[in-house]
Amino acid sequence: MNLLSNTDKKSSQLIHEILEHARRLRREDFVARALISAHLSVQYPRLETQTSSAGTASTESDDRAELFVNDTVFHVTTAPSPYLYEKWAENLQNGYRVFILVPERLLTDVRQYVASVLPGKVTVTSVETFLSQSIEYSAAFSKDEIIRGVWRLLNMYNQQVAALTRDTALLIELPHNRQ
Repeated sequence: MNLLSNTDKKSSQLIHEILEHARRLRREDFVARALISAHLSVQYPRLETQTSSAGTASTESDDRAELFVNDTVFHVTTAPSPYLYEKWAENLQNGYRVFILVPERLLTDVRQYVASVLPGKVTVTSVETFLSQSIEYSAAFSKDEIIRGVWRLLNMYNQQVAALTRDTALLIELPHNRQ
């Protein structure tokens, strides 16, 4: 997919369009996890990012990934379920800080549910916001640096996706002059 032709788009809009494209392909969960995993790899190259053994993101068919960075666990999902709600509580009991990342369209419902069962204990945000804010903060709000940050994220995403699947429809066409 070629989504980088218009560099005037907000980074959150670009991420949203990537997720929507993946949703049409019925691969949104995989793509959302790959984006977050790629972002963590780019943002924290010296830290080891691990996935859970019960729900590792090491294959394209996994549907319950947990990404661990230090004492924080990131749950990336497009289909919250009772199993995941239990997992979130279990991670809290095991001393982890919990971040739940969902597409924007699910944010209100997931926030309301989490507020009712784990009030004040879990961070819930959208994949779009999490990625775009982090890129913009790292770029010191410079348009050119934001474009480079998006390019680095999507380049790493392409590398990780290519290693996990042969589905080239999930790869993002990148201009070669944005490094």
